Amino acid sequence: MTAANRPENAEEVNGVAYRLLDGYDGAAREPSADYIAKLLASAPEAIRARVAEAAKERAAEKQ
Repeated sequence: MTAANRPENAEEVNGVAYRLLDGYDGAAREPSADYIAKLLASAPEAIRARVAEAAKERAAEKQ
C-alpha cells in the first residue's frame, strides 16, 4: 500500500470521514464515552437530536 492509499492519508474510508474513525478500533467492545462525545460534538444538529431521542427511549425502556 502506498502512502497515498493509506487510510490516515485519506479524507474518507469506505465513505466514512476518517476523523470519525480515529480513536475507535471497531472491536467488539463499545466505544468510550469520550469517543461518542467527540463524534456528537461535530455531528449535525439533526443527528444530535436523534441521538437525544434514542437516549430518552432507552432510559424509558430501562424503567
